[in-house]
Amino acid sequence: MNNEIELVIKKINGRFVEEHGWVLPNQRLQIFKDSLEQILTDCHDRHPPSEELKHLNSLRNKINTTKTIIRKTNKSKVFHLGKLDDCKEKARAYMNQTQAYQDLGTSNPLESLVNKTNDFSYGLWRNKHITQKQYERLKVVKEQAEIAHLYFLPKAHKPKTPLRPIMAGLKSPTIAISRWLDCLLRPLFNLLANETTILNGSQLVKQVEQWSARYLTSTTSFITMDVSDLYTMIPQEGGIKAIRKLMETSNMKQIDGVKKEIILALARFVMTNNYFYLDGLYYKQIRGGAMGSPLTLTIANAYMYFVERPISKWAIRTNSLYYRYIDDLFIMSNVYVDTLKGLVNYWNMLDININLSASIGYTAEYLDLKIENRGGSLISKVFHKASHEPYFLPFASVHAKHIKKNIPYAAL
Repeated sequence: MNNEIELVIKKINGRFVEEHGWVLPNQRLQIFKDSLEQILTDCHDRHPPSEELKHLNSLRNKINTTKTIIRKTNKSKVFHLGKLDDCKEKARAYMNQTQAYQDLGTSNPLESLVNKTNDFSYGLWRNKHITQKQYERLKVVKEQAEIAHLYFLPKAHKPKTPLRPIMAGLKSPTIAISRWLDCLLRPLFNLLANETTILNGSQLVKQVEQWSARYLTSTTSFITMDVSDLYTMIPQEGGIKAIRKLMETSNMKQIDGVKKEIILALARFVMTNNYFYLDGLYYKQIRGGAMGSPLTLTIANAYMYFVERPISKWAIRTNSLYYRYIDDLFIMSNVYVDTLKGLVNYWNMLDININLSASIGYTAEYLDLKIENRGGSLISKVFHKASHEPYFLPFASVHAKHIKKNIPYAAL
């Protein structure tokens, strides 16, 4: 409680004294501080531990004793219980399989990374490649920086529950550069890939219905494809080349006054300086991008855009329907199934880093949508993965009214 009170006093001083130059008497501040402490103490003492709290503490002790890990699943957002040793074994297996992480031992790279980031952005400003305002935006405050942490979310909807790595780096030294570049580059991708990008199931239904009105037959097939470990498997230099092609295809030599080569240098700096902490050791990511870094999504999307060009052109030639949502691809086509299987094998050879696992048939489960071709009639409904569990919130909860009202929509 003392820490919270000190934080309140610090914010009051920051707002009134530092920003507005007011003079606040110490005596008044002390009276306020004492009163706040008394109010909080009364609130705490008025509510002794309940039965629920006792059960919660008992559950916490059991979790610690049995070395159980509770995580939200990757997509269904339900709680998943797993053994600590099992999670560690899967994490090690994933790191060995992808060969994307370099073990740095117990030496913390934070200070070195902060200095490197500040030196890099200062050099760009000094040589007039970025403005003073942009430099201030990218500069790292040493006392506020933290090394990223890697954690894994279980994919409960897949066999053997594999793990998805997430890098939590909200205070990472490179996060400001990553956010800024994402703001510059994502609009370019959205504009360029507008015709082949899908955002949600409702949008896909509209496109499917429009296409079906002209081309749907009783033999129309669905093809759904998933890219394995997209964020991790993209080569770092390949991601930078994709950004270069994105800008060149968009005829952009500079964005927001920053030249293309400087944007590429900044992107390369972010991609090649992903450090994190995991289970007592520090690592550097030497392949792919950090899932959790804003720029990584745009780089992955740009990389896939150029990989998928042959698929998109094939769809146009054959009057097929093609869309992609990040690492999930969707096709409707009247091409023979045997030909489609051969095409999937060919598409898997387009890029050595992109491995597509495909499903072909008269039904498709894609995003939150299930579609079926039932003898030439299109049937669609909301799709929930087997691991899905709906959310329930008591009406008497203290959540804001707009949150309660939105729950039925979010549950869909």
